[in-house]
Amino acid sequence: MNTGRHQETHGHEASAHDYHEHACACALDKIRLSEAAHYSRLAVQAAPDNALYYAFLGRDLVQVGRIHEGVAMLRRAVQMAPDNRDVRASYLWYLSYLPDQSPERIFQAYRQWAADFTPAHRARIAHERVLDPERRLRIGYISPDFRRHSVAYSFEPVLDGHDRHQVEIFGYGNIEHEDDTTRILKAKFDTYRGIWGLSPEQLARQIELDSIDILVELAGHCTNNSLPAMAFKPAPIQVDLGGITTTGMQQIDYRITDAILDPPGTQAFYTETLISIASGFVSYRPPGESPMVEPLPAYENGHITFGSYNNCIKIDDATVTLWARILKACPNAVFVFKCFAVGDPGIRDHYLALFEGLGVNRKRIRFWGEMPLYEHLGSLGRIDIALDAFPFNGCMTTLEGLWMGVPMLTLSGQTYVARVGQDIMTQLGLEILVAHDRDEYVAKAVSFARQWDELACIRAGLRTLMLNSSLCRPDRMANELEIAYRKMWRDWVQGQLDRSAQRGKQGLSQVGGAV
Repeated sequence: MNTGRHQETHGHEASAHDYHEHACACALDKIRLSEAAHYSRLAVQAAPDNALYYAFLGRDLVQVGRIHEGVAMLRRAVQMAPDNRDVRASYLWYLSYLPDQSPERIFQAYRQWAADFTPAHRARIAHERVLDPERRLRIGYISPDFRRHSVAYSFEPVLDGHDRHQVEIFGYGNIEHEDDTTRILKAKFDTYRGIWGLSPEQLARQIELDSIDILVELAGHCTNNSLPAMAFKPAPIQVDLGGITTTGMQQIDYRITDAILDPPGTQAFYTETLISIASGFVSYRPPGESPMVEPLPAYENGHITFGSYNNCIKIDDATVTLWARILKACPNAVFVFKCFAVGDPGIRDHYLALFEGLGVNRKRIRFWGEMPLYEHLGSLGRIDIALDAFPFNGCMTTLEGLWMGVPMLTLSGQTYVARVGQDIMTQLGLEILVAHDRDEYVAKAVSFARQWDELACIRAGLRTLMLNSSLCRPDRMANELEIAYRKMWRDWVQGQLDRSAQRGKQGLSQVGGAV
């Protein structure tokens, strides 16, 4: 990395703004993320009173795996600019990546964000709808990820599985640059609207004009979400589907989940009413073309290959510490980092230094970067045992590895994002791959590494197991969602009828009193 090439601009020393611009340019390049963090740090040093520079530095540090340091910078930015909605939202989002964050703390932080930036008094109270509990419903899905994104891949099977006699589907895509995935999805909605550039008020008005009965957001608090528009309550029923934690908003009525992701007792950490999908929330559509599952690589290599496919944003010092314990207990094993960001030399050096500091020789660490999908899937098949990240588990990456026959050992925790791995393994009947504390995680990894024949047996049966599970039944997921939507609608209609009847009684009582 040439950290000096932008030190001067037009013959004089670069300003904080110059450093910030360089950082933003680097952040757009997947293999220059550590350079982005470098320039963001220079911007902060040059303008220590600028909260936004601290926020960008925090984001850049998280992106290169320095999660604790990044969150600390974001916390500083919030302290400097408490009224900046986006800065606060970034800080809250990354809290879920830190180990040992309590559900109570996260809930209180999101609820305060909502009270400050999306207060309940903005919500529309009355919605004129035909009060027929069994009529065809107008469902609106709103997301910034109707594009080449893991959300789109998991949502498309649901979209395909909807019964259009029961529901009319609207899509609202907050996307600046559409791609091939966007165009495919657009054709599958009954009505699709690009909403990029609309103000929250304009978007809320459009949703009202479309007479949406149930508005479902697919982003939670992620970048370019539409929660500010939902604060106006443009639909009578509003639902969170896929957010990593509570929205904190009273205007969001329900949250779709399941009993593993949000077990009994967790309702206290959500402003939304939890609605559980009986057969599991996670679903997967296997790729149209993929390599065959090969025999266990350890037989040919003579050693176990552990691997992680998660982005660096999920892999901090605490995770590397556990992985180092596993490698030290399996002295012949190697470890593979598989993600786009390891093309960045600074990121590779960061993780190699962590492993070496924990007593693991750097020669045992491999880095595999970004690849086309078919090649990517084939590379996953060269791993014997995958190790999940924590506390923010993988999802699509886990499913892809399982499809290629690779069992994923996961560590379950207190929060929604820390139970995704357990949710997937439970749907497959592979609870043996779930650990509930760090020592068990290490012990299970070491035990599996010594049982090659058992690993080979799991590997040979995983693809069939997936195809026969609830994971790979998009019609099942869509059907269960429609059942949930119908119950929400019936309850809302009944509530409207009850209130109308109550107002009628009060009117008669007042007339009677006057007489």
